[in-house]
Amino acid sequence: MADPDQKQADKNRDYALVNLVSNVARILGQQDAILDALRDVRVKLERIEERLAQITSAPGSGRPG
Repeated sequence: MADPDQKQADKNRDYALVNLVSNVARILGQQDAILDALRDVRVKLERIEERLAQITSAPGSGRPG
């Protein structure tokens, strides 16, 4: 018969492994959403840069264009 302490240790290890796999799956599932949000931010920053370039190169902006 198996030692009760060993059974508990095995049960704890199994629980930890299931928890670890679950957490990794959750993180990987969120990875796509995070990457999409970062792409959106990049696009918005590019638009801001373009707009700033237009503003600063416009006649009367006080800067050479």
